[in-house]
Amino acid sequence: MSMRSFSDRIRHAVLFELIGIAIFTPAAAWLFNQPVAHMGVIGVVSATVATIWNLLFNLGFDHALVRFTGRVVKTMPIRVAHAMLFEAGLIVLLIPFVAWYLASRCGPR
Repeated sequence: MSMRSFSDRIRHAVLFELIGIAIFTPAAAWLFNQPVAHMGVIGVVSATVATIWNLLFNLGFDHALVRFTGRVVKTMPIRVAHAMLFEAGLIVLLIPFVAWYLASRCGPR
């Protein structure tokens, strides 16, 4: 079995994010009682940032792993650290945008 091609990876990432946006947007609009358009903006920006962050973080993490261990093998503790660091970074990147957007577009007028 061979690795997936670059175009397969792109297609997978785009479809994953589109499905996520399709689920997130109406659910968030209903849950937070906000216009679908506002939640759609948050969904699209978040998906775009997450995709770019995923690419950059994984590249950096793998380079750091090779530098510190000499290989790219990920044990379970390394996988847990990888996931936690990825999500923490994504939160740091997205919270300021979401807070600003909601305050400026969806707050009381």
